[in-house]
Amino acid sequence: MKSVIILLGAAMLTLTGCSKYKEIRPTSFKLESVSVQGLRAMDIEMAVGVNNPAGQLTISDFSGEVEHSGKVLGNVTVHPLVLHAKSVETYSITADMTLGDGASLLDLGKLLDKKTLEECTVDLQAVVKIGKKAPKPLKFEDIPVKKLMDLVKK
Repeated sequence: MKSVIILLGAAMLTLTGCSKYKEIRPTSFKLESVSVQGLRAMDIEMAVGVNNPAGQLTISDFSGEVEHSGKVLGNVTVHPLVLHAKSVETYSITADMTLGDGASLLDLGKLLDKKTLEECTVDLQAVVKIGKKAPKPLKFEDIPVKKLMDLVKK
């Protein structure tokens, strides 16, 4: 779970296009709470440290889905957030996660295995606003999770 959230965030921040924005990095992660909502959903609260050497970045409509062997295992929607300019801060982030159609809790449990997680791909979309510029929708498909894990390690 932690890996999925960090990977979604790292991918969106790294792939925004502006060179200074590519330097934005997660610095810490703490899962604050997980609240199960029935058998197919959960609310997640986390504290994520971010080093942002660039300008203010507003992220909204941020969502993604994790796929393995052509099957959607889960969908994650992250509540809107603002990364303050030239800062190193810890942000309280809330996300909602639901199982994909036809996926079970056992399928989602497969993500705990690093090898299986590395075989997954993610589709991401968000609306990103850099400073006072107009918001820009971003969409990325079939990103190998292994590639995103390598980005987080840097």
